[in-house]
Amino acid sequence: MLAVGYKMFFITWRAESDDTVVPLWSQIPWQNQLHARRIYGVNDSHTGTLSNPQFLQRLKVLLDEVAESPES
Repeated sequence: MLAVGYKMFFITWRAESDDTVVPLWSQIPWQNQLHARRIYGVNDSHTGTLSNPQFLQRLKVLLDEVAESPES
């Protein structure tokens, strides 16, 4: 049986508790945090994240790791 691990991203905006679109508590529920292999916080707006260079680079690295995995 293959166990699937996942990485988790959440977004904050200007040190507020959420990005003004999705409340932080709903982005990172406790149960999901317990099962995530790694959690990444992004300081940007909800839509700004889609063009955030640091976020995009981290996402690319993670996707490349999956593509190179022998189990994929």
